[in-house]
Amino acid sequence: MLVFVGLGLTTAGAARAGVGGCAELGVRIDGEPSAQWRALVERACLDIDKRFTDPGARTRIVPIDRDLTIEVTLADGRSTTRRVRNPDTLRATLEALVQLPPERRPPEPTEPPANSPASPSELPPPTLTPVPAAPPGSNVGIELGAGLGGRLAAHAYLSLAADAFAQIRVGSWLLGAVFRWDFVGQKQAPLVSTFETETVGAGLLVARRIAVGFGAADVGVTPRLASETQTYEAGAAENSLSATDVRLGVFGRLGFGKGALRGILALDAELSPTRLRRTLRLDALLPPLPAWSLGMSAGILWAAP
Repeated sequence: MLVFVGLGLTTAGAARAGVGGCAELGVRIDGEPSAQWRALVERACLDIDKRFTDPGARTRIVPIDRDLTIEVTLADGRSTTRRVRNPDTLRATLEALVQLPPERRPPEPTEPPANSPASPSELPPPTLTPVPAAPPGSNVGIELGAGLGGRLAAHAYLSLAADAFAQIRVGSWLLGAVFRWDFVGQKQAPLVSTFETETVGAGLLVARRIAVGFGAADVGVTPRLASETQTYEAGAAENSLSATDVRLGVFGRLGFGKGALRGILALDAELSPTRLRRTLRLDALLPPLPAWSLGMSAGILWAAP
């Protein structure tokens, strides 16, 4: 079967066609594969026997993560998908997709020996061995990450924050959980002698990954539950008060590189819908609770091979 293979949701990059003899096979390259992959594709296009390729097949090669996806479609609309993870299987996979099956190939012309006037009907038919297609690769993976950064919240709250996340990659989509701890908070509270604040939050994340030249960009939403604790001294007594709130958040994350371990840089914003129209305080002596916050962090991400 010859097929049309796609990335599914989105792939960045400009289309490139006709390199290394690939135009004769109806093959084009979309996006920016690595130099190693591009050299292997060009070598495969030159090595494939073009006498037995399907003239109606149209093939598109697209890089995704560290792999290549090969998309092929026939004139009658039939299609299939192959994902190549191992460079050693690239030629066999491409050859199996673009060549005609043995029963549809034209007979290979064979010249009789110079000292034999044998006619073509007397020559044995050529022996053709079909090349098995490589199995499609899995597009599901597990990723873990952590970061450290700072936050700015309404009413001039400043804090240091640590965050961690675990997510499952399904194609270009990410589903997972996120945790954040604002462990050092700074805020002026003139009515009390000592004031400290911290926030612990946990929630879900849903995001989409977009391939870019240096790695990938993730954009998504993170609904979460947050618990804020404020501790202060009034006279000789120390008091501690807490409040739990529902937050709606959005984030953007850049991942640098395509290996198992990558650096990340993230920006996020969150909003408390219940605090938009009113000001809340845990105590009359304390500053109001913030209705929004912005954060920036840097860290690392590990992706299962």
